Amino acid sequence: MKKLITILFALFLACAISTFFVGERIKMAFQYAIGQVNSKQIQVKLISYNKSLLTSKIQVKMTIPIEGQEALQFLIDSDINYYPYKAVLSHHITLLDPEMANTVASFFQTKEWFHSHQEVDLLGRVSGKIELAQGSVTHIQESLSSKPVTLDYQYDLNDQTGGFNFEWGGFYGDLENLLVDAKVFKVDAHFSLLKGTHLIDYQYTSQLEQCALTLADNDLIFKGVLLQGQSAVSEDRLTVDGSNHLKIESYQSDNHEFTDNNIRLSLSGLNLAALAMIKSDDGDPQVIDQALSELLRYGANINLQTLSSITPWGKIDGQLIMDIQPGSILTEAIENPLVLIDYINGELNLNLPTKLLYQADVGNFLQVGVMNGVFKQEQDQLTLQSSLDRGELTVNGEIIPW
Repeated sequence: MKKLITILFALFLACAISTFFVGERIKMAFQYAIGQVNSKQIQVKLISYNKSLLTSKIQVKMTIPIEGQEALQFLIDSDINYYPYKAVLSHHITLLDPEMANTVASFFQTKEWFHSHQEVDLLGRVSGKIELAQGSVTHIQESLSSKPVTLDYQYDLNDQTGGFNFEWGGFYGDLENLLVDAKVFKVDAHFSLLKGTHLIDYQYTSQLEQCALTLADNDLIFKGVLLQGQSAVSEDRLTVDGSNHLKIESYQSDNHEFTDNNIRLSLSGLNLAALAMIKSDDGDPQVIDQALSELLRYGANINLQTLSSITPWGKIDGQLIMDIQPGSILTEAIENPLVLIDYINGELNLNLPTKLLYQADVGNFLQVGVMNGVFKQEQDQLTLQSSLDRGELTVNGEIIPW
């Protein structure tokens, strides 16, 4: 019996110690999160932190400045239950402006319009889910409605990696001359924070099922929008490579439909120090100019792999490869853009349908291009094949003198 009591006591002590460390881990996580969030755009203040052995209550005040209006202020109350291996948190939001609180409750038709559940384990792994209820409001000439919103997320406090899945069922708004009807928006992202910088490696995929806009009797309809991207720092931590792909299954405007729209763009060899300077900047124009100068001085590679669309007049297809050599200075380029010719090598290829020659918006420009040899007309296509190599410009096989 004594042995059993000893074992049970040891187990209880181990659980108590583990629970204590989980609680301390949560407190550290809150303090870290507050330090990371605070900025000119958002101010966060810890009001109270009351901790017992198995539970805690935390209250945080958040202030979001709004230009020309009173700042948005609200309290976040968090209830925490501790277990030997993890802590479970639930959060509640209270708007401090009574009029705004009533407006929000009326829109969602419930005071429990926000739900947040979170877990943190001993290893510093955070996971959770945030849910926003559906809501609607209708006035005499205006109406708004929103489908439910969910956000699932994971984050590792140790190696500062994580990801999230965001899904919004849709939104409808009829406001004076603007009508918006969006259906199913999703984002899936994974990221890794680079220690000592304000930059992250990331990969993301965002999807929009459909969005229709009506503004002043002009209709715009997007269907099947897909945006994917990634960014990664080189192994020597000197440069950053990134790529993005935008695909739109169909786009309609003024009774014209554009299908199979694709843009693929890659940027590589971007100077990491310059990008970090831009990300950490507080808006100082001199800092931005200096960072842009550094980006240009170290060079980069631009690759527009795909620019294509099936238009009402035919297919558009283009590619651009540009290699910016190190050494160029931003101030010189601004005063005389032609100095960049000595630092840029690349190719530009473009295929356009001939029918565009007779379109009011671009026809005159293209006709001038045909007369000057910039575009070559071949049956139902206008083609441009050009290259710039060590200051020598070639267009459709002809060297162009400067």
